[in-house]
Amino acid sequence: MGQVQASIWSASYARIDSDADQFYDSASVTFDPDLPTGVSGTVTASARLYTSGGTLVETKTQNYSLSGAAATSYTLSFSPVTTATNYYIWLGVYYSSTTVADDTWTSVNFALAALSVQASIYSATYTQIDSNSDGYYDSASVTFDPDLPAGDSGTVSVVAELHSVSLGLVESITQNYNLIGSTAQSFTIGFSPVTELDNYYIWLGVYYSSTTVADDSWTSVQFGLAPLLTTASIYSATYSAFDSDSDTYDDTATVTFDPDLFPGIEDNVTIIAKLIDSGSTIVETINQAYYIYGDGVDSFTLTFTTVDIADYYRVVLEIYYSDIAVPDDTWTSAMFWLEPLSITYLPYIFNASYVTQDTSDGDTNHDIVRVTVDPDVDEYNNYSITLVFYLFTSSNNAVDTYSMDVTIYGTDVDSFSHQFSVSTNGQYYVAVELYYSDLAVPDDSWSSETFYLYAPGNNPPPSSNNPPSSSSTPSNDSSDDTDGGNNPASDLPVSNIWMLISYFGIIAVIVRKRETKSN
Repeated sequence: MGQVQASIWSASYARIDSDADQFYDSASVTFDPDLPTGVSGTVTASARLYTSGGTLVETKTQNYSLSGAAATSYTLSFSPVTTATNYYIWLGVYYSSTTVADDTWTSVNFALAALSVQASIYSATYTQIDSNSDGYYDSASVTFDPDLPAGDSGTVSVVAELHSVSLGLVESITQNYNLIGSTAQSFTIGFSPVTELDNYYIWLGVYYSSTTVADDSWTSVQFGLAPLLTTASIYSATYSAFDSDSDTYDDTATVTFDPDLFPGIEDNVTIIAKLIDSGSTIVETINQAYYIYGDGVDSFTLTFTTVDIADYYRVVLEIYYSDIAVPDDTWTSAMFWLEPLSITYLPYIFNASYVTQDTSDGDTNHDIVRVTVDPDVDEYNNYSITLVFYLFTSSNNAVDTYSMDVTIYGTDVDSFSHQFSVSTNGQYYVAVELYYSDLAVPDDSWSSETFYLYAPGNNPPPSSNNPPSSSSTPSNDSSDDTDGGNNPASDLPVSNIWMLISYFGIIAVIVRKRETKSN
């Protein structure tokens, strides 16, 4: 005798509009399950709701006591869906097996819409407020009546936002309210006084069925608000750095600004302008009073005296009106570079030398070169400079480079070094460039004569082509020399000089006459 099986005599599906919003948002399946004639028992029915793409959304399972093929009718209903798309229902009945349905049925595809029980804004109005009775609206409020669908009750969240047309969102306030259907109710949300004279608008959103997207929203027209009349402001400001003595270096700074009070107000304000160096030290302070007319267009300029130390600087403006201890408004410029008035001192390479050496591989062949440089400046001040070391082949190909930022003081004895190593036998030379006032063109440079270096562990060429190890200490005299002196133009063959000019973009090499420095 075979297994006794249940069957589905008939089945149909229905779409349901659970919230009476004229959109079907859930579904049910009605069916008549049977057992064979003369057989009684308990049958399990499983109804599953799938998206048309086959994704399981919900399963409903129920047990039924059946007697043969008697006519019966049962219904399984699904919850409202959260996504508007096409769906289908699968139905299975189980009697002789708990894993494989004895009989199944599948509906056609049908469309459902997401449940749309939503809150709404029945009405809303905004009000401008003069909170300090000075004749100017400085804040605003919004009054509104939120609703739920008739017969529904629950808690809604209302978000009120005040937006500045120029600056964007200024303030956001969230409040929760318990509502009963569409009962008339009135709530008010007020904003803080604004700090900028501008046009504003209010956005209102009500949330019930969603916490991310407002069920309904409302936006006011634009309206003007002015700050409380207790502060002045800096409407605009610009700075400039210029060369007052035509020595090609900016040594002086100015700041031009337009201070404002509010429309209809005329009074004195105090401007304090500060010149501040890179270490946040106030170098100069200017205190100046101005009589201004409301928010009219004004233009005032303050000039700082020339600086004593080359450095990065910034300008800070403070405006005082209602409080002499705390500025009503401030403005800060970007950083800019200033040099002392009539620069006559630029750092230079006082002395440079190189020495070739053999590493610890003990093959007696020199495979490294160490370059040492002593930079100076004929002024007893700290100068931050950049030294760039180069290693070239004799055919003027750059092999390696190294950059070093250092600080020097006057003509003190300094010693800054860098070591290059090679992996290929050949003839090389080294060069050093000093940068101070311009990071594109070196302020001074030096280069050596050529010398031989050998890769570690390599045998040298025949002795006729293997000159002894070389070292060079340049002369301090800027006249022509060939021993690594202070005049880059005389240290290399003509072809090498033109290579350097082409490679680094050096238009001219500074040649100075200096006296020998005692150590």
